[in-house]
Amino acid sequence: MTNQMKKHLLSQYLVVKDEYRRQFERYQELRQTFDSLKAQVLDDMPKGDRETHDKVGDRLARIEELEAKNTLLFKQYMAVEQAIDGLGDEKLKKLMRLRYIDGKCWEEIALTMNYGYRNVTKLHGKALTLIKIVPINSQN
Repeated sequence: MTNQMKKHLLSQYLVVKDEYRRQFERYQELRQTFDSLKAQVLDDMPKGDRETHDKVGDRLARIEELEAKNTLLFKQYMAVEQAIDGLGDEKLKKLMRLRYIDGKCWEEIALTMNYGYRNVTKLHGKALTLIKIVPINSQN
C-alpha cells in the first residue's frame, strides 16, 4: 500500500466516525419505534390491522440494514486507531493521533509537540512508511 493510499484511509477517520454516530442515532430511533410497534402487535387485543404488521417488518429490515452498515463503519474507524496504536514510537503515535484522530493542522501539531514544521512533516513521512493499515472490505 502506498503512502498516498495510507493518507487517504487515515484522513477518512473523522468522516467515518461522524457517519457512524449519525447512523447509530438513526438506528436507536428506529429501534424505539420498532419496540413500540411490536408492543402494539403483541398485546392480547384482537386486531385486523395488517398495516401495523407491515410496519414492523419494514422497520425490522431497516434496523438490520443499519446494524450491518454500522458494523462496517465501526470496523473502518477502529482499523485506523489500531494502525496508529501499532506504531512503536510514542512520538509518531502522538503525531498521527493529533493529525488524523484530532484533525489538527501541521502548525498546531508542531506547536503541541514543540517541533518545527519541517520536523513534523518529516516525522509524518516516517510514520506513514511504518504504519500498517488493514483496509476494511465492504464485503466482510
